[in-house]
Amino acid sequence: MATIELKNISKQFQTGVEAVNNVSLKIEEGEFVVLVGPSGCGKTTILRMIAGLETITDGDILLDNVVANNIEPHKRNIGMVFQEYALYPHLNVFDNIAFPLKVLKRNNKKITKQEIKNKVLEILDTLELASFINHKPKELSGGQRQRVALGRALVRNPGLFLFDEPLSNLDAKLRVTLRQEIINLHKKFGITSIYVTHDQIEAMTMGDKIAVLKDGCLQQYATPFEIYNNPNNLFVADFIGSASINVFEGSIKNNIFYENNSDINFKINNKSNVDLKDIKYAAIRPELINIGNNYENNINIKIENVEFIGSETLLYFTTGKTKKRIICSPTQDIKTNMTILCSFQSDAILLFDDLGNRVW
Repeated sequence: MATIELKNISKQFQTGVEAVNNVSLKIEEGEFVVLVGPSGCGKTTILRMIAGLETITDGDILLDNVVANNIEPHKRNIGMVFQEYALYPHLNVFDNIAFPLKVLKRNNKKITKQEIKNKVLEILDTLELASFINHKPKELSGGQRQRVALGRALVRNPGLFLFDEPLSNLDAKLRVTLRQEIINLHKKFGITSIYVTHDQIEAMTMGDKIAVLKDGCLQQYATPFEIYNNPNNLFVADFIGSASINVFEGSIKNNIFYENNSDINFKINNKSNVDLKDIKYAAIRPELINIGNNYENNINIKIENVEFIGSETLLYFTTGKTKKRIICSPTQDIKTNMTILCSFQSDAILLFDDLGNRVW
């Protein structure tokens, strides 16, 4: 297992594009950290710099407190799983997993055939692939191929495990299954892991900590609970959650928020007694808005669209200049063009200044 620290790392390509800008974070031994953000935010570039597949423009990467900037990739003791399985099509499952051990040396001696066999059989058993030992990649499903790729990375006993969107090519149900399998593997082996995804649900369910990135810059690095409940800024608040957060643009007077271009207003609990004159945005998560008159803030809305997705129903409405949404129980019989009363707690409201920075 390894510790890893990024110290003000940046990456600028020859085209002039700055993919990563002054990112710093520390990952403790045995932690599972997720890098999340929209496409092009720099998360895969960071992963490739850690692996040694991309050079660093500025800053340092420390592996176990040793600067690793110039250490060759094969000497970093890193296992990596890619979005594409990158399996050898002419080799069977056993030989694909065994390949790293066949080229690996221990104390300048090659690992014996029996040692390789024992280790590969152990991995096959762990990943429930023993019955596919002689299959070629083309004979496997997508999920089975990804398990083989996991096994090939695990067999080396790496100190650090890197995942580059390994589940993005799989269907929704299989992603959920393999997501849990990866977490179980992490619990079993305890390998320090960094996982890249653009899927915030993967980030929330898998990470001990999450690093949220935007335009190459680190927006927040914290636990899923902290990021969900105390986002640093409007971008993080909107990106993390089961659906986009509802944003109201307006101003506050006498602890009442008034939305621009609408008759919507609601009470603010200013518990911290902060200056509210610079507040421009109030936001509330769609799952925290309740159908009916249950809380102190009530608003009437006209439903514009209904999306029934089985486990929940999404209701869409517009106030001010923006479309908003509510997540409610699938048993609620609400239809398009209905006008309904909904309510929410003042404590559920997040406030941001004109730059989108969190005030409280």
